[in-house]
Amino acid sequence: METHFRKIKLLLESSSLSDLDRDELLVALLLVTDEQLGPIHELLKEDISWADKLFENYRSKKGAIRHDDKDFWEMIMKEEESEATKLESN
Repeated sequence: METHFRKIKLLLESSSLSDLDRDELLVALLLVTDEQLGPIHELLKEDISWADKLFENYRSKKGAIRHDDKDFWEMIMKEEESEATKLESN
């Protein structure tokens, strides 16, 4: 059985992410269970342009953690919740 991770990896090959960005995102996704990757796989399958949004979200979170910026982290999370709400309503 092919895992969601493997399917995501294959989809990301057709994304506009650079090889370096794609690999960095894949390393981050290794920390997520395959079950949790299911919705991400579906999202990317529907529209590969989400790869750029996912990577930017990851990069923003990484920066907030690196700089211990709780306000920035909260802003990222609010934006993420807003996007999730929009997706659920479609």
